[in-house]
Amino acid sequence: MKLDKKLAIIDFDGTLADSMWAWDGLGREVIASLKLPEYENYDKMVRELTMQQFAAVLSKMYPDLDVARPFIDRFSDVMRRYYLNDVPLKKGAVRFLETLKQRGFRLCLASATDKNLILAACDHFDIVKYFDLILTADDVGCGKSEPKIYYEAMSRFGVAPSETVIFEDAYHAVLTAKKTGALVVAVEDASMSCFKNKIKQTADIYITSLDEFIK
Repeated sequence: MKLDKKLAIIDFDGTLADSMWAWDGLGREVIASLKLPEYENYDKMVRELTMQQFAAVLSKMYPDLDVARPFIDRFSDVMRRYYLNDVPLKKGAVRFLETLKQRGFRLCLASATDKNLILAACDHFDIVKYFDLILTADDVGCGKSEPKIYYEAMSRFGVAPSETVIFEDAYHAVLTAKKTGALVVAVEDASMSCFKNKIKQTADIYITSLDEFIK
């Protein structure tokens, strides 16, 4: 699949890495370790909030525990362990990045995950070298419920939405990416199976694997 674009903005969790199972388990592991009950709307919160926002919710609910050891630190420790030991890249991820570079794309990794965690994961998988820029929620002050991170990437490279393609897996991120006017490619992920039809209807292109894109 060849696209006449200049910039590719690429998500990490669920798009390049098979890691959404770890994010789904992250809060549950921390909450269980503290012997706290799981709260309502957990799945929606863990997918749509940044880790800082997620931690802030628990900090308000359990201020004494947060003082003892901040929830953000607890989350970071658990997710770092997942990234470095249990999370794999998706099939074809490295070939996908190499192909985009060979086709002349500038590449920006855009993630709602904390920057220190993303850098650790990218170092672990040896994929930092493919990216011209790595942007995270830390850089723009919000997650992907609003399009700020995508606009920031375009601004940094001096390209228009019409010159940009965005790769995402999550339904809420696909919806947000579409608001920018860029071409949106949705990458299938098991964590979004219940939203599959909606994602297909929203994205410009839907692929079941990264290998499918580089054929």
